Amino acid sequence: MGNFKDEANQIIENESIEINLLKQENAYLSSRLRQLQNELDIVHLENENISKKYLEVVNDLEKSVFLKNKQLQKTQQVTKEWYYIINLMLDNAPGLLYYKSTDLKYLQVNHKFLSFFNLSPSSIIGKTNADLINNVQLFNERSDEAVINRRVPSQNEIEMLKINGEKYYFSLCRIPIIDSKNNLLGVACLALDVTAKIAFEEEKRALEEQLCQSQKNESLGALASGIAHDFNNILSSIIGYTEMASTIELCEETRKKYIEEVLKAGLRAKELTKQILTFSRKKTINQEAIDLIDVIEDVKKLLRPILPSSIELELIKSIDKAVTFADYTQIHQVFMNICTNAYQAIGKLKGKITISFNKEIIQDNNSHGLAQGSYIRIDISDTGEGIEPEKLKEIFEPYYTSKNQNEGTGLGLSVVKKIINSYKGHIRVASEKNKGTTFTLLLPQIDSYNQQTENSKYGYLRGSQSILFVDDEQSVTSLIKDFLSYIGYNVVTCCDSTEALKIFEKDPTFFHAVISDMIMPNLTGIELIEKIRILNPDIPTILASGFYDQSYQDLFPDNKNLKIIKKPYELNNLSLLLYDLFTNDE
Repeated sequence: MGNFKDEANQIIENESIEINLLKQENAYLSSRLRQLQNELDIVHLENENISKKYLEVVNDLEKSVFLKNKQLQKTQQVTKEWYYIINLMLDNAPGLLYYKSTDLKYLQVNHKFLSFFNLSPSSIIGKTNADLINNVQLFNERSDEAVINRRVPSQNEIEMLKINGEKYYFSLCRIPIIDSKNNLLGVACLALDVTAKIAFEEEKRALEEQLCQSQKNESLGALASGIAHDFNNILSSIIGYTEMASTIELCEETRKKYIEEVLKAGLRAKELTKQILTFSRKKTINQEAIDLIDVIEDVKKLLRPILPSSIELELIKSIDKAVTFADYTQIHQVFMNICTNAYQAIGKLKGKITISFNKEIIQDNNSHGLAQGSYIRIDISDTGEGIEPEKLKEIFEPYYTSKNQNEGTGLGLSVVKKIINSYKGHIRVASEKNKGTTFTLLLPQIDSYNQQTENSKYGYLRGSQSILFVDDEQSVTSLIKDFLSYIGYNVVTCCDSTEALKIFEKDPTFFHAVISDMIMPNLTGIELIEKIRILNPDIPTILASGFYDQSYQDLFPDNKNLKIIKKPYELNNLSLLLYDLFTNDE
């Protein structure tokens, strides 16, 4: 009994131990389960947070994409509008526009370009000039290539003939197209049609020349009576001394004196003729170094016969030379115009015209707008009636005149101002009513000046060659034949140019030189020389003209065998010219 009880107690104790162990294990498992549940709750919470954040990011991205799409749509609309505006500007530009790549292929042209060259976009885009040269004449692409190579803009004017023969003038402005990274993309060009402008300028220039010539002719008309008076005096000397030398028995010394007087009168007539031709003729502008004092001296010779004895003409010089770079004839016209106005302002009253020359230094930023440097100042003053202050502002305007109707063209002073301005000079006027007027001219002064003087003091140079002399005036042919024969030449003369050609054709190698007047009936001197040079291309020739123009020298390609001589002949100059021709020919 006792053992059974002990065993039962032992069993119960063991069971209690196991139950305690189970309770402990259960407690541990419960604790671990709660721990795992807590961890699971934490993970679940974190997942919820992550999911929430993900949804927020997705929502933000969706909003951003929506805004970006909206902005892109807006940008595309603006781009489309700008593209439309740019194309509108290109098509309404004042000229022809094109844009080329660096390999000179057309990338863009405007409608005016297409219309002018009668092209379609598909026929030109992606092509070069070489691809289209057989179908249309385009702008020369060498200039496009130069802009691309140099990366600098260029501008020039061109004359262009379309395939149908129409002539156009264009002003082209080309620029290189460079991006923000300095990469060269191509070249763009704007071509402005300036055909109408060129035609207008040519017409305007022609009208200005006509107006200028008209004004000179008007002034020459005013000088006519004085010129006629001078010529009558000269002819009186020539006729009188010649008649006495030929009809009266005189000693050799007196006869020689009379002949010298005839020669002096002839030279005065030559100088007067030269002044008239210089003043009146229409000629190409030829700028050179000229002494303005010499020009004034020539003007005085033309004015002297027509100035009333009551008007004194005085020249005051504080400088010995007044050299500028200009055209002699234009400056002569300027001085004649102002001096003529001066004596007309004085009229029949007693008065004085004073012309003074001084040197003036012009500094920078002067009121005249002139470049800094030395200038010649010419003051032309008169003691005439003067000009009212309110009229001084209009005096240089075209068609302004203070003269009565039919007394003047009103073109003079506007032409004068234009001429002075063209030589980078300045003109101004000061006047006081009933006290006179002063015109002040400023012209740039130059230092170097080699004045060419005609050689008239050397002895006659002799020769022995055969010469054909042609002039339609019998007295001239007789004079030259006698002179050239006297200095050794064999001379054949002819008063008819067609007859002279027949004489030359008989033996083109007989004559060593031909001297011909420029203006003759039938064949002119130029036409005669052209025909003669077909027969003998190398023959030395001299063309004579009272209307000398340096451009005559360019009429024949071999200018070394062509000389120009002014009429009336100076015998010494003629002998020198022949000597030069035959020396060069050798």
